[in-house]
Amino acid sequence: MAKKIRLKKIAVCDNWQLTSQNGYECGGYKQEDAPLVEWDVNPPTIVFEYIKGKGMPSQQTSRLTFPELDLWNDAPYKKFVYKTRVTYNLGASNWLNVSTKEKIFRDGGNSGKINPRQADVLLDVTGLAGLSAGRYSASIIYEAYGIDDRGGEHYIEPSSVSVTVKLEVKQGQASPSDLVTDKTDLVLTYNKATKTLSGDTRLEVHTTEPITFNITPDWESFYPFSLDILKETDKSVIQISKSVYSDTTPVDSTYEFHAEIKAGGKKKTIIILFKTISGEVVKDFDFSPRIFEDTLIKGVDSAKTFTADIVNPNNLEIRVSLKPSFIETAVIEGGKLKITTVKPESLAVGAYSGEILLSAGTIEKSFSVRLKIAESLKSDFRGEAYYFALDKNKIKMSQNNPFSSYVKMKLEMFFKGYQQEYQEVQEYEYLYFKNEVEIFPGEEIQDFFARCRELYPLNDVGYQYSFALVNITITEHNADDEQLSEYQIKNVFFVPGRRPRCFPLFTNHPMRRTYPESVIRISADAISEKAEFVPLMNIYQGGKPAFEKKNEVCSHNFIRKLFTGKENEIITAGEIKYIPFPEVENPIHIFFETENLVFEWFSAHDKYRMISEFEHYFDAENKLKYGSKRKKSLTINTGWILREEIALIDDLLGSNLCFIMIGNLRLKAVAVGKKNEMYDTSEHLYQMDLEFNVIETK
Repeated sequence: MAKKIRLKKIAVCDNWQLTSQNGYECGGYKQEDAPLVEWDVNPPTIVFEYIKGKGMPSQQTSRLTFPELDLWNDAPYKKFVYKTRVTYNLGASNWLNVSTKEKIFRDGGNSGKINPRQADVLLDVTGLAGLSAGRYSASIIYEAYGIDDRGGEHYIEPSSVSVTVKLEVKQGQASPSDLVTDKTDLVLTYNKATKTLSGDTRLEVHTTEPITFNITPDWESFYPFSLDILKETDKSVIQISKSVYSDTTPVDSTYEFHAEIKAGGKKKTIIILFKTISGEVVKDFDFSPRIFEDTLIKGVDSAKTFTADIVNPNNLEIRVSLKPSFIETAVIEGGKLKITTVKPESLAVGAYSGEILLSAGTIEKSFSVRLKIAESLKSDFRGEAYYFALDKNKIKMSQNNPFSSYVKMKLEMFFKGYQQEYQEVQEYEYLYFKNEVEIFPGEEIQDFFARCRELYPLNDVGYQYSFALVNITITEHNADDEQLSEYQIKNVFFVPGRRPRCFPLFTNHPMRRTYPESVIRISADAISEKAEFVPLMNIYQGGKPAFEKKNEVCSHNFIRKLFTGKENEIITAGEIKYIPFPEVENPIHIFFETENLVFEWFSAHDKYRMISEFEHYFDAENKLKYGSKRKKSLTINTGWILREEIALIDDLLGSNLCFIMIGNLRLKAVAVGKKNEMYDTSEHLYQMDLEFNVIETK
């Protein structure tokens, strides 16, 4: 359903007046509805690349257009403010900082701007010292809040567009201009209670040259730590210790510094994270981070484990008092809280949120867990015994992984039928469109089915072909052709064409005229229930088919006159009706291939004309004949047919192959007629000539 357009009132001039300068000015306005300016972001995707030891990525900007909610005809409030919400989709959290120069957004220390129209959103990556090499992504959602007359805020809506931020952290390759160090990131923790500094307090710089360093940002020329350089035989060691300013840092804060080290024309940038923990002697505990959120994809991801660091300076006995149902386990081990989700297969697609409650005596603290269950692959191939290849059964692949660039489908197919047996393996590539790929495997499979190509006797019926057995493998790939995920749909059976109108009988034509000598060919699978066959078999005096339940398609011939007691009556089989026509002494039997790759039947009149055309080859003087090439053409009159059979003639003319029986003569032919002229409302009797090229005669 299309999204409803939100409207605002605009002033439109409805009284243009001529001025003294022969110009025009508006003498009056009227109010008319016009669409609001809605959410928009540009660009929608931001990419950062960080190479460890190479300096921080530069700040990037995304232009945000806010909706004109204050002008909306149905606005519940006249004042609106906006907030940001960052969802980390892959890997670690809290590495992205979102801000604006004008303090547009409402947050803990800022009331936000009322009814903004546009903003340049500044994006910075931070906390990279704790990230290992790999790929990460985050989504920025903006949220609108209405402000009532008392200043209270009320959630209105999320942005209809989002910003996807991708971060790739690379280990970094040493180059001739790089200094060699034993670490690229340092994490320090200062405990105000014990006045001790712990963590990565030693950095080795492998050079014999004198070293210098410069630390940014410039924190008013003092730092909460000191750096001393110790010279050793083949290297220098930077020893980090607390400084006189360590105790000036706020409680439970984290600061990020970049130390650029230089020596002998080479340099390297090291990230230093300095954390402080409370020095207050209170019976309390804390943990970090305070929120977990992630997206798990069914069929790709397993259960997810999150880890939080617990700060417990007083050695309190902390336990997990409550956890949401989508969390399998939540345990505290070695000063860390580890929580593990249930497997995504056990959850329905959607968003889940809840809180984990930690307690130590009367002290309780909670944090939020948000989990989104997505399903990258949705398949129509479930629960059916087999599928018709040209029915619109599809596989839909959603781009949940932001690094996925395209999708591959691999088909492993086994075919058997018409005296052939073979395997085919094919691969296809698809690009995403609007973050989705829709694949119709049957359209590709249709081209590979076994087809009848030999001229067989009229009575050579029964087994025609087996259902094609197909294994489907869908894989996601990034721009470097690396495989990101794989899905398998195994043991799917296909038959050619579309589901026939008269299923389980493989025909689209329920109303047929018949002569006593007509050969009625009925094709069907061997596994479906065929209640409509029962009354036919009860009155048929010829050979009767025995249906053995196999994954096969079979055909059977029935002579019209052998349906005892029904020679001059309409025979009904389900929705199929066989209408008796006056006897024709020697009807011509035409069997033509359908898109289901079985042969439909048609009884034509006994009038036909066969012509042999010769093409002769002579020398340049036209005196010596080298040979001749013969081409046979055949014209058969349909005889009078039913109006309901006109569409059958269309199918016959469009068929790729025909077998024609004229007395004892068997012909392999192709229909070459270009027009079916029987769709004529002025006519009440229908007949026409059918034209064929004869390929083979027996």
